[in-house]
Amino acid sequence: MTSAGIWVAALSVVLGAAGSALRYPGLVGLAAGFGMALVVAVLAVAGRDGLAVTLHSHASVTRDDLVTVTATAQNRRRRVRPGGRLDVPNGLAPIVLPVQRLRPGRMVTVSTRIVATRRGVWGLGPAVSVRRDPLGLLARTRLVGEQTTLVVRPRRYEIEPLAWSHHQRSDGSARSLPRPGLAEFETLREYVPGDDTRRVHWPSSARTGTLQVRTFVDPTTAAALVLLDTRRLAYTEGAAGDAAFEDAVEVAASVAHAYAGHRLPVRLRTTGGLAWPVGGSTGREEDLLDQLAALCVQEPRPGDAAGSSDPTGLADALRALRRGDAQKTSALLVVVTGVRAYEAPMVAGGHRTGPVILIRTGAARPDARLEPGDGGGDPVATISLDRAADLPDLWRRLDELTSGRMR
Repeated sequence: MTSAGIWVAALSVVLGAAGSALRYPGLVGLAAGFGMALVVAVLAVAGRDGLAVTLHSHASVTRDDLVTVTATAQNRRRRVRPGGRLDVPNGLAPIVLPVQRLRPGRMVTVSTRIVATRRGVWGLGPAVSVRRDPLGLLARTRLVGEQTTLVVRPRRYEIEPLAWSHHQRSDGSARSLPRPGLAEFETLREYVPGDDTRRVHWPSSARTGTLQVRTFVDPTTAAALVLLDTRRLAYTEGAAGDAAFEDAVEVAASVAHAYAGHRLPVRLRTTGGLAWPVGGSTGREEDLLDQLAALCVQEPRPGDAAGSSDPTGLADALRALRRGDAQKTSALLVVVTGVRAYEAPMVAGGHRTGPVILIRTGAARPDARLEPGDGGGDPVATISLDRAADLPDLWRRLDELTSGRMR
């Protein structure tokens, strides 16, 4: 019953009681009129709804993208169905779709657009059909149709793989690549003394006038290892911590996208156990994005001490990430965590076979710096982010710092 219906029902009772007590037929007749209006409203919304609804939307979008939600409604009753509306429950924004008056068997398609403001896997529907009587006294709701799923993936920021590696190539360049192998052709470059002459590509050499050598990479070893900290205790409390965690997910997605987009092997793992790729040397980036879309922060386990940052969780995840790769590649390690993961520098420093980048989200102000490693080893780079959108600028700044160090 709507607010108008409540008022009509109340007036019917009050006026009927007052008319009977005062012996005033006019009030009794007015109360009877209000009662009849309620009876007509009940008859108008009674009966089978007869509306069949199918919802359509994008299967997956990126956070902050526009999403078009379309509903196709058909009247399956043998009589005209009055107009109404469809409410589509979801976790993003209210969706209300008007449905016009439909004759038997007729179909109508209505749509609207919303902004995917939150990362996650959201259910759209089932739609709720709302029918009202002509006077707006009563409203009847029924579930119609089936639910569809919308996957909102994390945003990705365009960055380039860093020109920084533990082992430099014979031509003096340094890139975050695994050691050259024989499994997959990468590119051509000019011959330098010491190169294997069996890798000279003679057709390209004849065309350019200089000797061109084929380079290969081994896709079974990673060029970059990304470790994402999903522990609640690594981030500040409240809304600021939630925002910092969302930034961390977007940073991890951006780094993985940067390397995968250049066909460089990359592996990602979270402290919660998510591992990509699974059971092989390569994986589809779409699968990773779908997994990151559903990723949730880990709440503290019962018995954890207040304020503890659970140092074993990050270290165990790093060991699992490096398993099988530690002795075979100079992979870049990127650790993405929050400002409260105080043990992160020590854990990241345990990666002694390649360079390390520690990225902290939720910082007071953005910054990028390069610090010497323990015992004269590889440097440890730190990026502090107050928002994920600053990642491209600070990543370029870090690239300049590392390039200057190698020159």
